[in-house]
Amino acid sequence: MSSRRRRATRALLATAASVIVGKGALAQATPCPVLARDSARVWAAPLDRVVTLQASGASLRTALDLVAARAQVRLSYSSDLLPLDREACVPQGAMPLGAALAALLSGLPVTPTVSGGLQVVLAPARGAVDVSEHTATLDRVVVTGTASGGAQRSLPYAIDVVQGRDQRGAAAPSLATMLNGSIPGLWIWGDSPTTLLARYGSVRGASSFGVSAPKVFVDGIELANPLLLTRISADAIERIEVIRGPQGAALYGADAISGVVNVQLRHDGASDGSRDATLRSSAGAAQSDYVSSGVFTQEHTLALRAGSAERSLGAVLGMTTTGAVVPGGSTRQFSADVSGRRVGRQTIASGTARMWVAQADSPVNPLLARIGAQVPGIGTFTPEPTQAVSQYTVGGTITHSPDEVWTNTLTVGVDGYRLSGLAVDYVPVPSALDSAMRSTRGGADKGTIRATAVRRYALSEQASATLTLLADAAMLRDGTSSTLPVSGAGPGTPPPESVRWLSTGGLSVQGGVSLRETFYLSAGLRGERNDGFTDASRFALLPALGASVVKQVGDFTWKGRVAYGAGMRPARTPVRETAWRGAGFGTIGRDLLPERQAGVEAGVDLFWKRALSLQVTRFDQRASSLIQQVPVAYGPARIETEGGEMRRAPRVGYVLTNLGAITNRGWEFALRQNVGTLSLTGTMSLVQSIVDQVAPRYAGDLRPGDRMLAVPARMSGLTLTWLPRNWQMQVGATQVADWINYDRLALSSTWLRGGAPADGLTGAALRPYWLQYGAVTRVRASVMRDLTSSLTLRLIGDNLLDRQRGEPDNVTIMSGRTFSFGIAARF
Repeated sequence: MSSRRRRATRALLATAASVIVGKGALAQATPCPVLARDSARVWAAPLDRVVTLQASGASLRTALDLVAARAQVRLSYSSDLLPLDREACVPQGAMPLGAALAALLSGLPVTPTVSGGLQVVLAPARGAVDVSEHTATLDRVVVTGTASGGAQRSLPYAIDVVQGRDQRGAAAPSLATMLNGSIPGLWIWGDSPTTLLARYGSVRGASSFGVSAPKVFVDGIELANPLLLTRISADAIERIEVIRGPQGAALYGADAISGVVNVQLRHDGASDGSRDATLRSSAGAAQSDYVSSGVFTQEHTLALRAGSAERSLGAVLGMTTTGAVVPGGSTRQFSADVSGRRVGRQTIASGTARMWVAQADSPVNPLLARIGAQVPGIGTFTPEPTQAVSQYTVGGTITHSPDEVWTNTLTVGVDGYRLSGLAVDYVPVPSALDSAMRSTRGGADKGTIRATAVRRYALSEQASATLTLLADAAMLRDGTSSTLPVSGAGPGTPPPESVRWLSTGGLSVQGGVSLRETFYLSAGLRGERNDGFTDASRFALLPALGASVVKQVGDFTWKGRVAYGAGMRPARTPVRETAWRGAGFGTIGRDLLPERQAGVEAGVDLFWKRALSLQVTRFDQRASSLIQQVPVAYGPARIETEGGEMRRAPRVGYVLTNLGAITNRGWEFALRQNVGTLSLTGTMSLVQSIVDQVAPRYAGDLRPGDRMLAVPARMSGLTLTWLPRNWQMQVGATQVADWINYDRLALSSTWLRGGAPADGLTGAALRPYWLQYGAVTRVRASVMRDLTSSLTLRLIGDNLLDRQRGEPDNVTIMSGRTFSFGIAARF
């Protein structure tokens, strides 16, 4: 391209489509005007410094940080007062810093104030209120779904965002509580406190047996095992962005078959631009039907932040303990999250380091012990070993934009974990009944590097386009092993060597076209190679297509969207071998196919002003070659009773086999409304996950037309928040209903009594043990009262209906009704 054509293109881009460094979006056709009085005003130093800006549709957060970096001042503000994710209207040209800030913050309840030296504070204006929840959803800039970030209005599929600030100090004790009921179509089972792995019941149905987990990133760094995303303090979270279904696989690659969860940690500075600290501490008691007294619980979080928005450092330390919900069972967790960011004139660099350590005692399940005590010849159960998990993440991201045309991003990171003694059951008979299945140990480390380049084009005054090129590579060392014998080899056979090296490399290209900021088209294709997996999982080609249209009539806005995507999960993954304790490991062969899912979603989003939004989505997906642990008999074992009688108990091993195909169809609804200090959020999902066909050699218990096991048909949530002066009151409820799972109490009784032959717990003989589960409703509430500007009292209640069993089966025991009292102090 000649220099003349290059200058012409840049001139056109400056008025039609440009991007600010970092999470930029397509430009607005008309830049924000600067009021004449602000431009001519004599500003006090350093607000009199001249800065040069260009029209952009970046987020307000990025725009403010870059303005401060270019003026070389320290800018401080409270994230609770500003809609930082909103698409910003950035003024164009050279102007005083004060005028630029006034234009950026027009209509918002803050005003720029000099606090001495180079410190500028966006102080609350008189009568200021929290306006962040009144931000139009379509104007929100998200970093998931596009390589460099973009306004949500152009995305052809549903993407949901959970803000960390809404969960700080509220009735959301875990990440599962944050997501359940807030993200339609996604459900994480409320497992026992002694369970250290997350267990997804549904991500728009099932894409595997028990491990339908989405692909999880923390600040763009992929987790080696997404089932370990169980505990990140809300004080460390900026927001969580979720894509459901395979539509994100063209960008994020294999194993994004169920969707993508991207946890963005906080990178803001202190509220005064210097340093501050927040301490949240609470203690209370939980009820339990299995111990004679209340169960002591405590949670403590210390959040430290220093610096300004453009140069920040933060750390969040957390500790949580839960007493013995069942005799001898307790948990202890510790977490540390550290993050930092540096905003330059053309570059934003951020770093992340985090660690999570947890231990849980694993006593005998009292429900199973009760059965065993009734059977002669069955001795006392041997408690399972203490479970222990440690998980870490470290890495960083550099985003560089040399001009208005290109945005380049590089993310490098490592995530890993070590574990021992985990007890999570994805098989019909609880592992507590078979000592060979109780010990999983080892760990994995995954290093990833991801580079993207985004090129923007101005096609005309009313049309623009983007081209995204992405390359990534990952290397995984997996050392998970189990004492479970190889299926068919009989007792006493040692497991095979299980240290493996797995590598993945992928290239993606994605294009998008915008016309009149009304019509949007996008298409993408990813080619990927996976080495160290099964042969059938080595190569993958993952396409994506989408279109959306946005129209506004007065205060009413609607958006129609449709998207297609396809994803693949290799047959061998750390998730599967960790969660399944290595069961069937010796049978992974070349004929085991990878799991695949492809399908469409279509929806309509309706908005009225910034007070009401309604999202309706219909999805239709087909998942094929799902891998199941199928029980097989490998010989009986003798049990000698006190009277000398010999009995035979079933002895079952497991092989991994492809099921065939299932269809995942359903509806998702999300409603959000704000009226003054009152806000309401509600979601509902209706899911049908049906077996469509089974493979010729499939020997499991499912048949065509059956519902997939442990996939709920209905999930819903409702949260009501009221924010009168100096108070915060919140009531939330979630309900999961109508699923089929094994009657594991009956299976345990059959096992312990030796009342079935070896083949009585395999294949079609398991079908009589299917049980229809009803509904489990959980209610939580919190009340907070500000005593001073720096001290708040908190009262939190969880599981107020005291539901202690029934999710996801009838042998899992959970904490009962829990009340805790605490304080939040700011320094």
